[in-house]
Amino acid sequence: MKQTKEQFEMMYGNRSNWGKTTSAVFDVLFHDFHRPFAARKHCITTQSIHRFLQNNELKHIERIGMESTQQYLKAGYFL
Repeated sequence: MKQTKEQFEMMYGNRSNWGKTTSAVFDVLFHDFHRPFAARKHCITTQSIHRFLQNNELKHIERIGMESTQQYLKAGYFL
């Protein structure tokens, strides 16, 4: 299942508190930025983006698998 913007924001909190990598990954996932462009824009490495995406996918799958995440699932329009 593809992660929605709402689910991403729910996992990582208020955008004003995001770090460079979180912001870069958001651009990659939801603004269709290429990883090298997002990395340069946010002054990070593409390796950081790659690792974050791997961890984010695992967190997303874990949240979907937990019964106590009804609000998270609603943010993904699955209910």
